Amino acid sequence: MSDSTVALRLPPELEEHARRAAKRAGMTLNRFIRDVLKQRLKVLDQEAEFQRRAKRGDPARAMELLKRMGTETPPRPGDEKPAGYRPAWRKPRRAA
Repeated sequence: MSDSTVALRLPPELEEHARRAAKRAGMTLNRFIRDVLKQRLKVLDQEAEFQRRAKRGDPARAMELLKRMGTETPPRPGDEKPAGYRPAWRKPRRAA
């Protein structure tokens, strides 16, 4: 597949910012813009795929499954939480 040429109009400050970023990344401006565009298109494709899958989803059924998870099999030895365990996302408790 051969490359095509596209005229791209950028504000001067955006062009300069992109040139500096490309230089830091050790690549040409052309390759930098191509890679950034490729990444953005991948994100948009993934978003569309997630939306497509979400339309097939059944939230009520998902909640039903989540409520049942772990109720049929008791924890095995060694599955216990260590003493003083707090999930990383929890804020530390304030001293009273």
